Amino acid sequence: MDGYDGVMVTEYYEVEYGRTLTIKQTMRLRASSEGLLILGYNPVFYGTNRRVSTYSPDNFLFQIRPDGSYQFTMCDDRERCSKYFFFFLTLNS
Repeated sequence: MDGYDGVMVTEYYEVEYGRTLTIKQTMRLRASSEGLLILGYNPVFYGTNRRVSTYSPDNFLFQIRPDGSYQFTMCDDRERCSKYFFFFLTLNS
């Protein structure tokens, strides 16, 4: 993320293609009454501008609960929710 916009690269196994695909999607940060949202848009095959019709964009919700604990939720545009792992990369310019 650079400010409110960024990209995310995801690898997943696509049954229709019978192999692992690498997808790039645009990500946008938004604030809501529920917490911080990072919303995915325009999933394309990595390294191309060709849209992936079988991939539903990812959406993340980051919340700080009243007791100070954190809750992270990830669901796609079809409202299918999944467990996920995330880590931060720092790129040197």
